[in-house]
Amino acid sequence: MKSLVSCAIALTLSLGVLPAIYAGSATWNVNPATNDWNTATNWTPITIPNGPDDTATFGNTIVPNVVIHSDVEVNAVVFTDQAVSYTITDGDPSTGNVVNFTISGIGIVNKAPFPQFQIIEAAPTLATNGTRNTIRLKNNAAVAYATSLHADAGTGPGSVGGQVRLLDNSSLGSGFAEALNSLNGGSGGEICGFWITHPRAIKVVRAMDSSTP
Repeated sequence: MKSLVSCAIALTLSLGVLPAIYAGSATWNVNPATNDWNTATNWTPITIPNGPDDTATFGNTIVPNVVIHSDVEVNAVVFTDQAVSYTITDGDPSTGNVVNFTISGIGIVNKAPFPQFQIIEAAPTLATNGTRNTIRLKNNAAVAYATSLHADAGTGPGSVGGQVRLLDNSSLGSGFAEALNSLNGGSGGEICGFWITHPRAIKVVRAMDSSTP
């Protein structure tokens, strides 16, 4: 039986750069020049997956820590049977920029063999307008087995935790989500507004605040 969770919070806790490049489905390179999702030359073909019909595919690579620096929407994120363990980070915690990563179609597919595990995390932000870096699942998007969505905690005063938000009929499927507690005075991560298909799919990770004796 599905149960509705309105909001779980850890309380204590560009295409314009290359005018000839357009959005489209692509595979992350084995040896990309940087870890920036928004750089077209890091993908094959040379494009940036950023559209509701696009699929971002991840296989073998020497750069598995990928950072999204500006808003992205894709239909699906696919980890192939050659994929290593990836961490895809939505936003840069050292800035006040706010980034939305939207998966609005199939969702997340993970074909990577054990023990590979995939993490997609919403980083904290220094934004002062109350907004958060957010991972959004929409429509019927679902999360694959051995995949976790993390709402990272703020790391200090003024650092606002990330958010995971599942909308419409999207779900965690056989995956997981974690909201991380605040650290050193920052705000906790947040998981909001979605249907879950497993009662143990969500957890709040209690982190020790080093400012507490």
